[in-house]
Amino acid sequence: MPAFACFSKYIPALYSTVTLSVTIYNIKCPHSTATTMSSPYIVSIFTILAVAVALFAIFTPLITSWWFSNPSNSSYIVDLGYQLNQGCVVNDTLVTFGNIRFAAAPLGPLRFNAPAPPPVNRTAVQNASGVICPQAYPKWLTTGAVSPFTADDIPPVDPRTSEDCLFLDVLVPQGIWETRQTSRAPVLVWIPGGVFVVGWKDASGQGHGLVTRSQQSGSQGVILVSINYRLGLFRFALEWVQKHIHLFGGDPAKVTIPGESAGATSVEAHITAYGGAKGPSPFQGAIAQSPFRLPTYPSPNSHVEAILSFGNVSSLAALRNMSSADLQKLNALLVGNSRPFGTFTFGNFTFFVRISSHSLIDLFPGIVPDGNYVPDLPGKLFQQQRFNRNISVLTGHNRDEGSRFVPNSLVTDEASYEAYLKSLITPLAQNPAALKTITQELYPPVFDGSQGYTNQTERNNLTFADATVVCNARFMDQASFVTPTYAYEFSVPPAVHGADLSYTFYDFGQVEGVNTVNTTVAELLQRYITRFAETGQPNGPGLPFFPPAEAKTGPGLTLTVQNLGSNFGIKNSNIVTTDCSALNSFCAALPRGLSSLKRVPSCWLLTNLPVRKPAARGSFHKGSLVGLTGGFFLWFRDVL
Repeated sequence: MPAFACFSKYIPALYSTVTLSVTIYNIKCPHSTATTMSSPYIVSIFTILAVAVALFAIFTPLITSWWFSNPSNSSYIVDLGYQLNQGCVVNDTLVTFGNIRFAAAPLGPLRFNAPAPPPVNRTAVQNASGVICPQAYPKWLTTGAVSPFTADDIPPVDPRTSEDCLFLDVLVPQGIWETRQTSRAPVLVWIPGGVFVVGWKDASGQGHGLVTRSQQSGSQGVILVSINYRLGLFRFALEWVQKHIHLFGGDPAKVTIPGESAGATSVEAHITAYGGAKGPSPFQGAIAQSPFRLPTYPSPNSHVEAILSFGNVSSLAALRNMSSADLQKLNALLVGNSRPFGTFTFGNFTFFVRISSHSLIDLFPGIVPDGNYVPDLPGKLFQQQRFNRNISVLTGHNRDEGSRFVPNSLVTDEASYEAYLKSLITPLAQNPAALKTITQELYPPVFDGSQGYTNQTERNNLTFADATVVCNARFMDQASFVTPTYAYEFSVPPAVHGADLSYTFYDFGQVEGVNTVNTTVAELLQRYITRFAETGQPNGPGLPFFPPAEAKTGPGLTLTVQNLGSNFGIKNSNIVTTDCSALNSFCAALPRGLSSLKRVPSCWLLTNLPVRKPAARGSFHKGSLVGLTGGFFLWFRDVL
């Protein structure tokens, strides 16, 4: 009797069918770039579904009994209590469990609310196809222009899209799976980025190469959990890991949360949760890659009015009752009209709507203080030593974090540079002294290389990078954790924001030159990441030494493509070009005490304010964890 393999991880937008591989008593995953295999049968997903529905409706008890009594099949089924999930084999070395529900569908009364536990459904072995949360893109990101975004501009909806998207994947080395009753392995919980408006759990890759790399040098390897989330459910997914990961052979006391961009920003918020006053966190390590923070702080009231106006409704209740299709269109319009260039409507702030005398609803996800889980901005909490110090931390950033977000064709001289800053940080328009400090002292029009740039474009990019990414990572590097912090700069060309993701998720099946990945650097980065998950520090057998970061000298490592003797791809670095100072006041206090701050205006965003030092462009750090789907469909507590 044949056993059905896992459904495809994706349903590509241009295809209406997905094929499944079917084998006898050997459950393998569908063909992917990571593995090549032959199948005795290739069948239509619709045929499989039709037959499966009929069989399960009639023979559920017999089928369930057969699955568990057959050793080959039951060895890849996990019983979560509320449901059964089927795994499949990748490359004969990894077992993957795709699209496991970790929360109830956020529909009806649960729309815009905190996640609820998943319902009990034990009538069949679950093996769902890939689902992504609703996505939305600013028009400037897709066209390079800031112009009105209308309903005609909304792209076709990806067929995988659904509000019912709270699923995760678990990837386990087969050796760990087979010894899950007697041993426990380290766990990585990947939080994707996307500035809280785009992204999903396996958008950057399924992690086959990363997990396989973790098994080198005699290591048992690590388990990778990748999550979907509405921008606020992260903690809920971590709680799922604490409760269920042992069933896969994972150690709930050895969890590391890596994330990139918005995912890294979420990592910061979880480290500083409750100001460090609520005891142990549901994770022990954190990897923050390019933690992104936008220097804008819109008025919540203005956005509520915009949402109600765009949706032609008068209340939150009306939004909750809106059809999913209409709500996705509304979301697309709001995010599509994000401005100025380089900003995202919902990625900049979280907005709370009071729905009763004691209840608050998080309508727009982001990282904004709520007085409880997020008592203040992470940068300020790090400076105030209000965070969980018992977390091992690795941060990273890319050399050119700013170029993807700056309208460089429009910012070509001093006048347009000042105009751009005032559009990006609106309080600067009313504070000429602070604006002058930024343009003449922090980033002066000196293009001889002494300031880290040689032309106006590089000046623009560096200004944005320091304000949004570099300082965020710097706050973590300078925090007083119990164990040393490790930090790196990724400088493999083009080294733009997000360029390191293809290295983090590099798969052995990819071809160098086609995928434009330097395999040596990819191997080093993956081994550092997985070693960090195993031991709390990145060093290990056969790896170039990775020194800890220093508060005053910056990150200890630069990942390059230069042949530097025995340390190919590695360069130690202690050049500091940016020293970020957390500030204790918001933009309303900009004019006060400016003269006493010595080159430091009293506000850059809420906490990010760099102090420039004349020096050649050096290295800092960056990093983090989390990510997924956009607009008001997301909620920070999905991961919580």
